[in-house]
Amino acid sequence: MHAELGRQRNRSRELLLDMQGRLNAAATEGGLERLMEEGARCLGAHLMIADNDGRWLARARAQRQPDLDLDEVQEVLLSRGFGVVTRVGEFTVIVHRMGDEGERAHALIAASVDRISVNARALLRHCAGLAEIIVQRPDAYRRTHQELNSLALAIKLGITQTDAAMSEVFHSVRDSRGLIRPVLLTSENARLVERALTSLDSELRRRGRILFSLRLDDGSVLVLFRGDRTVAEVMQLLEGSRRGMRIALGATLSWEDLGGEMIAELRRVVLGLQEGQYAGPDAHALGWIDGEEVQLALSRRARETWDKLRPHPDLVQTLGSYLRNSGNLSRTADELRAHRHTVRKRLTTIEELIEVDLADPVVAAELLIVAVALRQAD
Repeated sequence: MHAELGRQRNRSRELLLDMQGRLNAAATEGGLERLMEEGARCLGAHLMIADNDGRWLARARAQRQPDLDLDEVQEVLLSRGFGVVTRVGEFTVIVHRMGDEGERAHALIAASVDRISVNARALLRHCAGLAEIIVQRPDAYRRTHQELNSLALAIKLGITQTDAAMSEVFHSVRDSRGLIRPVLLTSENARLVERALTSLDSELRRRGRILFSLRLDDGSVLVLFRGDRTVAEVMQLLEGSRRGMRIALGATLSWEDLGGEMIAELRRVVLGLQEGQYAGPDAHALGWIDGEEVQLALSRRARETWDKLRPHPDLVQTLGSYLRNSGNLSRTADELRAHRHTVRKRLTTIEELIEVDLADPVVAAELLIVAVALRQAD
């Protein structure tokens, strides 16, 4: 009897080694896709890889297993995390945690209606180790660069069939629902914008994330975050980037809906902010200024005021800063990095050129609204 048990253990060990060899060959020859397919065959279970945001990285179906509700599995991942064994309907689901990279982590999930044996669990761990190597290897970054190159070339040539490439590019920044959160960072000082980007990139690198941004001009940059990032979480990431910046956080939206209108809305919001301030999605810009009659009135007033200052960029900058800082001379001087006496002289010159009294709060409000309309038109 002992001899028979020994033979069974040897056969079981040989079978496990054979399957591990098949997984090694699949990973070496065909990458993650082949590894997952072979793993599903060897284990007789559905296999999936997901990150800690609930996004699927790879999936392979076992032929003899019934269909699995992936939404229920996703709920388990988001509510209970990794490293669990649980039931999802008739399935036993094992969530095996793979390696971490900063705050980002992956898990290999096996689901089967049959009992998952000790040897099967050992094979699952082996498969997870191989998958971890593939997921984190530099080839993935190389493919990403190739996709970006292809997308840039398609746009340059006017080829519009780029949805698949776009989806791949946005995969790293969208959440499990396909949503993103746009954030606009602006400053009068271009060096502060560059410093903010560098600081944010360092923080994201520490957390195993990649910066997704676009410089709109010298003084503003659009940054995208995952849609499941709350306003508080985004501002925590921006903590080291906030000094001297005005920050507008947009509402979550699908990456396909990202467009110029959304950016214009964020620009209108930041115009009403002071240095170091931020506004969340609940901050509403002056949407009524888009009306035709209002636009005509604002254009007329712009010709009487701001247009007269255009030949003097220092006066335009000073007036804009003064209005955003609610007429506070000290804050305006600090923002412009100029002496208070210099700022006061500029304000006097502005009052003479456009014939207004900046001490009148109604006049100041009017000029600020006209400035918002001008920025929107630009």
